[in-house]
Amino acid sequence: MGSLSSAKTLGGVGGILVLLPGISLVGWVLILLATKEISESVHDKTIFDDALLAAITAVIGAVVFAAFVFTGAIGGLFLPGPFGSGGVGVFGFLVILGAFWIFTIISAIFLKRSYEKISQRLNVSVFATPDYFT
Repeated sequence: MGSLSSAKTLGGVGGILVLLPGISLVGWVLILLATKEISESVHDKTIFDDALLAAITAVIGAVVFAAFVFTGAIGGLFLPGPFGSGGVGVFGFLVILGAFWIFTIISAIFLKRSYEKISQRLNVSVFATPDYFT
C-alpha cells in the first residue's frame, strides 16, 4: 500500500504526460498507479476500476485514431464518390472519427467518475467538477 504523497506525485506527472502524444501511454500508467494507491488508502476499489476503464477506452480511442490516420481516411475525403476510390472516403472518415469521439467521451466519463469519488473520499474539492451553471 502506497502513500497519498506518492500518489500525488505519480498522478501529477501522469497528468502532464497524458497530454504529450508520443508518451501518453506512460502518463496513463502513472495515473493508474496513483489511483490504485488512493483506492487502497481509502478502501474503495471502484476508484481504481473507473480509472482503469477510462484508461482502456482511451487506449482503444488512440488505436482507432491511428487507424484513422493509417487507413488514409483523411485522404479519402478528397477522392470522388461516397467511399472514394482506393481510400475509405467520406463515409469511412465519419465512421472512424465518430468511433474515436465515442471512445474519448466514454473515457472522460469514467475518469470524471473516478475523480469525483476521490474528491468525496479525500475531501479534496480540486478533483470535483465545479458547478459553474448552478
